[in-house]
Amino acid sequence: EYDTWFEVYLFADLTSNEARLIIGENTVGAWSFDNASTGIPNGNLNSINFYPINTGFQFYIDNVNFWQIPEAEANQYCYTATAANLGMNSITSLTCFGGGYDLGGGDGAEKGAWYTFTPAEDGVLGISSCGGGADTRAWIFKGECHSLEIMGVNDDMCDIGTGDNWASYREAVVTGGTTYYIMWDNAWEAIGFNWEITLTPGAGGEGLFCESAIPVQIGAQLTESLDGHASMAGPNINTFTSSTTPYSRSAWYSFTPDSSGMALIESCETGEDTHVYVYTGDCGSFSSLNLYAENDNGDDCMNNASYLEFQVDMGTTYYIEWIDRWFVGAVIWNLCLNGDCGVPSSVLETDMDSGIRVYPNPVREQLSLELDFPASVEETHVRMYDQLGSIVFAKDLGMVRQANETISVSHFASGMYILEITSAEARWTRKVIVE
Repeated sequence: EYDTWFEVYLFADLTSNEARLIIGENTVGAWSFDNASTGIPNGNLNSINFYPINTGFQFYIDNVNFWQIPEAEANQYCYTATAANLGMNSITSLTCFGGGYDLGGGDGAEKGAWYTFTPAEDGVLGISSCGGGADTRAWIFKGECHSLEIMGVNDDMCDIGTGDNWASYREAVVTGGTTYYIMWDNAWEAIGFNWEITLTPGAGGEGLFCESAIPVQIGAQLTESLDGHASMAGPNINTFTSSTTPYSRSAWYSFTPDSSGMALIESCETGEDTHVYVYTGDCGSFSSLNLYAENDNGDDCMNNASYLEFQVDMGTTYYIEWIDRWFVGAVIWNLCLNGDCGVPSSVLETDMDSGIRVYPNPVREQLSLELDFPASVEETHVRMYDQLGSIVFAKDLGMVRQANETISVSHFASGMYILEITSAEARWTRKVIVE
């Protein structure tokens, strides 16, 4: 019957050790955590019936019984997080109120445990429950408890040699002297488990993090392996069906165009199920990067690869993230701007501009490589990679103007390989099919 609504909430003030019942902007009751010092009898909070009086902000509250609020236990909330140590840590059990941080997802855990960690130096923080014997989800946050920013989350990614892929492994770039929050939760059970903290000094490997994204220009690109443990994938972190964030390996790049226009990213020739995301903003957390464009199964590709066109502005840095839930091997992709694709990965086998000839392709026994450059090229290296990113052939040629090389592939497994030729100033890649 009334058209005026008010927020009703219970505010726990840990500093003054009291709880306050607030309606609208008015505190209508307060009591200590330790005892019912206000004279309100102990018991259960059954219900609150309230309604405004037309003249002024006064409230009637009926049928209110309070109980004594128990003191929050260690690790039960962000506010009661305890310090974790480098190396192994142990959780006896997950409590009822600590978890559930899932940004509105349908699989939020209700049992969790909170910790803090303050690294002594800059580096890469790793948290792992691999081998701990529990189905976990791991979170890394920065900021204050009332305004946390997600730096990383992982669910079901223990593929680092333990075999228990229901456990969690996540990495994040951290700053020495800054306190970070770590939260473990479990949607299925409250059992305890062991978990580990590692800190690797430095900024992290190239392309493994947004912070260490590899700068690229237009042309063909080779991602040797998707092996980063810092995927954001959107970010969408709610459920298995709607998100790949916790489950994916990634590789990061940055692109700063020298003119405005239409950019194109495509991996159509890779033959693998890739997903590409483009962000603007700043690295550091899920909230500081803004999802700008994405593509999973591009309509212009013949497979489940990616094909993405998006508008770019001159001088703006765009972060490119490649992920693949099912595949961590090499990915060939092209970056174009306003129709200029540089030297794409689909170049003809005879390319007089680059002076490289590769034949036959497909190949069964011997792959021939001919180099004929207009001038001598320093620090020339030849590498060949399989689909897992492993080097199957390598040779350093030094300074080269003309050269002929033969690569025996008769013992290679059938499939796609990447031939890479690098020098002090450039890089070429070719897709080679071994039959």
